[in-house]
Amino acid sequence: MRKRLLAVLMCMIMCLSMSSVAFAAEVTNASDDLQATESDNSSGIVPYGGTETWNFTGYVGLYAGGFDMEGRNTTPVKTIATNPNNQYLVISTDFKCSSPSILTVQIKEYPSGRVLGQNSSGVTTNGSVTVSAGPNMSGKKVQIFSRITDANGTYIDSRVCHIDYWYTLRADGEGGNW
Repeated sequence: MRKRLLAVLMCMIMCLSMSSVAFAAEVTNASDDLQATESDNSSGIVPYGGTETWNFTGYVGLYAGGFDMEGRNTTPVKTIATNPNNQYLVISTDFKCSSPSILTVQIKEYPSGRVLGQNSSGVTTNGSVTVSAGPNMSGKKVQIFSRITDANGTYIDSRVCHIDYWYTLRADGEGGNW
């Protein structure tokens, strides 16, 4: 009996001594690391995706991402690389909503919030919106703001849409989407 008790005790000591406990690091001053605040969106969720630098694409649209949203959304900060060719920023979105809606997309300068470009869709459950800003986008920081309203333009924060978006940075403002 004593041998079994000793064996079980030794086994427990060996198992417990080999395990480790890890604790997640806490950000002590989160405001230094974030590009957006709770006032930027209705959900109270603060985006923590980090900065992203966009550069010249010519007329080629680069996929920037997709997301599901309720009501409105503001992306983390996008830095436009310092390049004389980065004159015009074009954002193109495809969206699908749960009910007939109007999607408004804005390009906002960061941190001032000044609207550099804006466009809205017609009333539909799916469609696209293209918005552009420029010239002189080189070196600027921007955020893409999306907002959904009903067919009458009334904001309802529970209205749901899925959005995919692309960007182009080019030297001239002429031409189509790309």
